Amino acid sequence: MRTWLLSLLLVGLMTAGGFQWWRANQLRANRMVEIASVAPDLGAEDGAPVEVDDGVVMAGEGEGENLVNAPETQVSLTNSNPDPSVRNGSGAPGAATDGALVNDVNPPLEVERETPGGAASETDAEAKRKAVGLLEQAAKVGTPLEQSILLTQALHSGALDRATDEKAYADLLEANKRGLLNPRSLDSFMKMEVRKGDSLWLICKRIEKEHQLHVEPGLIRLVNSMASNAIYPGANLKVPAQPLSIYVKKSKFRLEVMLGNVLIRRYGVGTGKDNRTPEGKFTIATRLKDPHWYKPGVGKLSPDHPENILGTRWLGFAAKDGFPDAATFGIHGTKEDQTIGTESSAGCIRMHNADVEELFEWIAEGTTVEIVP
Repeated sequence: MRTWLLSLLLVGLMTAGGFQWWRANQLRANRMVEIASVAPDLGAEDGAPVEVDDGVVMAGEGEGENLVNAPETQVSLTNSNPDPSVRNGSGAPGAATDGALVNDVNPPLEVERETPGGAASETDAEAKRKAVGLLEQAAKVGTPLEQSILLTQALHSGALDRATDEKAYADLLEANKRGLLNPRSLDSFMKMEVRKGDSLWLICKRIEKEHQLHVEPGLIRLVNSMASNAIYPGANLKVPAQPLSIYVKKSKFRLEVMLGNVLIRRYGVGTGKDNRTPEGKFTIATRLKDPHWYKPGVGKLSPDHPENILGTRWLGFAAKDGFPDAATFGIHGTKEDQTIGTESSAGCIRMHNADVEELFEWIAEGTTVEIVP
């Protein structure tokens, strides 16, 4: 009798224990299903580890962590488009022809521009902290191109004080000299072999035809440190794989020249009286040396006429849908240097003659100009 009661007690205990074991495992399984359904919404990338900590789902950092990181500040140095045939910002394939293209190139890199009027969700102190974080990263990265990217982002933030901004710009020019504008560095560039009978002008036309990029001989001279247009068959020239563009910030009276998404030069400018300089995106349509000026009520004035206000170079805009008068605006030099940094023109963008002459050598017809407040 005692044996029978003892056996019955043991069976009961085992049944209760088995139920508890089954119950615990069922709850755990349900929890993992919930985690799996929530993890994608929390930004976990495919293949990234997911850690569970006190019921909180967190995407693991893993090996996919960005190359350059600081708290709340990061720069992507990878291509968002995995297609290796994409050679430029237009997405057009850059197929090699006649052995002209001899190396793959890096795609355009994203750079955060300054938000007109400032970001409503970000205080000045936060913006400055992020910009300073970018500068600190730039001092630690391994390559000049990475440094140029970070410095460009910091400068475009608009959050640096004047002294820090000027120091960062000087550092950028030095980084560009060692990287982007170094003839031996091919980051974000292609190589093109000089053929018999070639000139820089013919090479620019070939780049436009094969890679849909507008390039001037002056830009090729710049990136190859050439003192003249002289070239020789069989030589390999470094040529841009990304478009050159112009960015004008009216409130700062500043014009920036971008190669892809890296700042290569900036200049002080004058803008239109009473905010007359139009805003938006435009395209360079005309390039003139020593332009004549048709003064309203007077007529045509020669380049050396004392009343000709256009200076030594003219980069005129194309007319655009909804704004045919855009063709009357442009970027030009001036004899009135004291007006740079002020609202002084009828709507055009004024530059010192020496500055616009340098800019003119790089800017081709078809170049994009973006003007913001």
